[in-house]
Amino acid sequence: QYEILKLTVICFTVLSVVCLLGNRRPTLNIDIIVPSILFVLGWITRYHIIEHPKEVVFDEFYFGQFANWYCNREYVFDIHPPLAKLTHYFVGSLLGAECTMNFHGENGGFDKFDTYAQYVPYRQVSAFFGSLLVPLAYLVGRKFRLSVPCSVLLATLM
Repeated sequence: QYEILKLTVICFTVLSVVCLLGNRRPTLNIDIIVPSILFVLGWITRYHIIEHPKEVVFDEFYFGQFANWYCNREYVFDIHPPLAKLTHYFVGSLLGAECTMNFHGENGGFDKFDTYAQYVPYRQVSAFFGSLLVPLAYLVGRKFRLSVPCSVLLATLM
């Protein structure tokens, strides 16, 4: 499963580069270099100490619980569209997430995690998509004909 995930990431990266280059000349320009640097910086800031804190935070309360329900094949009724929760489940299971954590805790309180496999894969999913938003914000700014410094500022706000 890990090999499939690596192949998917490589294919996505190659496809993104091909889409960015499009009909342009094959030389590197500022609109290729800056988003690449921003992606690396976004990746570093999101993955640095991803395992801390070792307890349920923010949307893990909902997303983690729904991903565990999907993983354990339990019936789930949710009034919201399930794409993000299913993405957390799918990629989390590829990364080796354990489906043993009760994210709602005992009596509705927050619990601490026992092992990294209970929560780090789910955080990695969010961190990956969050790191993709940084260069995307830069490129959107460039499409709106903002200058490079303004587009970089827009990306850093992400």
